[in-house]
Amino acid sequence: MLPTDGVTCFPGQTWEKVMSKVKKTVVFMDDRCSESLNIKQFSSFEAGGQNEPKAVFVVSTVLKGKTADIIKDIISLSRFQYCVVFTTIPHYIHLLANNVTADLEGNPVFEQFEEKLCEWMGDMNYTAEVMHAPVVFSINEKSLSVGPMSRLIAGELASHPQAKNRRKSALNKASTVFIDRTLDLTGAVGHHGDSLVEKILSVLPQLPGHVTDVQVGMLELTYLKQTNDNKGILAPGCLAQNQSATARLLWETMLVAKLEEAVMEVRRQLVEAASKENLPIKLSLGKATPTFKTDIHTQLLETLRTCSLPTLKTLTELLTLKQWESRKLRNPKLMFN
Repeated sequence: MLPTDGVTCFPGQTWEKVMSKVKKTVVFMDDRCSESLNIKQFSSFEAGGQNEPKAVFVVSTVLKGKTADIIKDIISLSRFQYCVVFTTIPHYIHLLANNVTADLEGNPVFEQFEEKLCEWMGDMNYTAEVMHAPVVFSINEKSLSVGPMSRLIAGELASHPQAKNRRKSALNKASTVFIDRTLDLTGAVGHHGDSLVEKILSVLPQLPGHVTDVQVGMLELTYLKQTNDNKGILAPGCLAQNQSATARLLWETMLVAKLEEAVMEVRRQLVEAASKENLPIKLSLGKATPTFKTDIHTQLLETLRTCSLPTLKTLTELLTLKQWESRKLRNPKLMFN
């Protein structure tokens, strides 16, 4: 495993190659790549501004079909003179996607796409770059298997020529276990409900285009009442926060601490935030009922700017507990006693 510092720096290291190209540019990403960054959406309905001559595209698919069409649409609606395209798919996969099985020198598919970029920009003298950026886990894996079918699959993947080349350059090590019957793992590795984060991700609806973030309804922070006209998520917030030390520590607590400890820590920070603002409310660390938390948030509405971090985290917890209780996913006495 990576040391603690390595784990903290890992997201930045994976994006180093991309970040070297994005200064003073407009950046477009597809959902898979942008999930951790909240960058401008990769869509045919987006475009660069009048004073944005350089663009960077980061995609997780091969550069053909719908992906190529969207890039063309964006460039056609913009005034770019310099385009850089990063794809997480290596060049040899692009060769296979174009029915080319021979190993060719250089990156002919990328070079052809660079010519297309210049054509779409309207001047073949403009600059275009296409390159592979593996913004994913680059690992030297050790394949293990349990069962005859898994042994065949693991053996084929381990002996694949491209896998051998990848393992030569990969710096990180990991083990991959292939198992014939995944249900055999249910009892051994089932830890559902151990953390507050797991409950939040399993109960609240997903944020569109994301798989590791949820929608946090803001209705509780207003004086509006739930009616048939405003059903659903009102101005959804999300779990994504800035990189402040407070945000990181609170998120780590919610992720690794026991459920009850995480709930108490979120509430403690909310109490501290209210105390700093001298809010005239009586707060205690007694019972954590949804009604109690709703009352607190109503009084915190006026100071939402300064209390945004603990308020949003507690609101997320509140909505999770409400839906959790209504679904009866777990004995509610554990949380409210």
